[in-house]
Amino acid sequence: MIGYLHGKVARLGTDYCIVDVQGVGYRLTIPASTREELRLGETTTLETYLQVREDALTLYGFAEEAEYELFTLLITVSGIGPKVACGVVSAVTPAAFYAAIRGGQKAVLTGLPGIGKKTAERLILELKDKVAALPAGDDTVIAPPAAAETATGAVAETVRALVGLGYTEREVEPVAARLAAEYAETEALLRAVLAALGKERRR
Repeated sequence: MIGYLHGKVARLGTDYCIVDVQGVGYRLTIPASTREELRLGETTTLETYLQVREDALTLYGFAEEAEYELFTLLITVSGIGPKVACGVVSAVTPAAFYAAIRGGQKAVLTGLPGIGKKTAERLILELKDKVAALPAGDDTVIAPPAAAETATGAVAETVRALVGLGYTEREVEPVAARLAAEYAETEALLRAVLAALGKERRR
């Protein structure tokens, strides 16, 4: 098990980074909150979780221990995998998530990416006792993720889709990020980015 990585940020994508540790580059999937903390070329330390599957090994990285602890707590819930857990960490602070569990705020939880009504009920049922034992922290009632947070996920999905069509991440990501404020849904953003790229290539 890899507990953490300490090295230089060699590459920084929308939802991933590559950390150079003594000449070896480790690719990590990261939440939006961690992405905001990282700077290309700077040294960082990331708490890590390694997902082991038959067909892949996926390493997740977190800038804060609290984010890592929320992530590992989430994946103990039946039906919650690392991908969904990472999306939740991207959308809400640990303290606010714990407040929603303590308060049984199903409406808030269903506003988080990948969380439906049944999953929200299961989260409250399975985590309420565990969360009750944690320090109260800031129990402010939270609202569903803001449009900007939704847009972050749309940008990542759009970039992945267009890279699959033969575009490079370098030419796609700036356009997607620029248009995300206007087009928060993935499908609409994808169409807008394709149109913008088409105009640029015709110039």
